[in-house]
Amino acid sequence: MRFLATLLISLLAMNGGLSAAHASTPFTFSNLFTNHLVLQRGMKDPVWGWAKPRQKITVSFAGHTVTATANAHGNWMAKLPAMHFSAAPRSLTITSGAQTLVVHDVLVGDVWLCSGQSNMQYPMAGWFGRTNLSAALAKGTHANIRLYHVPMMESNFSGTPKRQASAADCFRATENR
Repeated sequence: MRFLATLLISLLAMNGGLSAAHASTPFTFSNLFTNHLVLQRGMKDPVWGWAKPRQKITVSFAGHTVTATANAHGNWMAKLPAMHFSAAPRSLTITSGAQTLVVHDVLVGDVWLCSGQSNMQYPMAGWFGRTNLSAALAKGTHANIRLYHVPMMESNFSGTPKRQASAADCFRATENR
């Protein structure tokens, strides 16, 4: 299940399942790629976004550089090579022409996707007298645990996949949120 949702979204993007960038739009990438990101170790990690058709994109991370070219719909995807676990924070750099976008404090490790019904919106804090997880994490011994929160939203029954997550936020578990 790890990273499966990300791969599904990226496949939809590359197959034209998501709306393409307009010719006047500068290149961008999915808002899943934020500061404090964790890339899945041991697999080719996709990095994707939108640009003008046929625009060349360069993605660099941890000494690896890969390129992609936006298709006729403006969708692009580059795959970083499989990497080993690394707790060393690095920058993910995405460049096209004179424009450079940087994601800071990126680790390589295990990514776990948690989803469910409405009870997934509740924090793991003090339920029924149990330990407050946020307080335990804030003690600073788990600085490499990263949490990516996508706010609850209404169901979209239109059959059209969303291009971007809604105002998602990625942060270190030791941050008090």
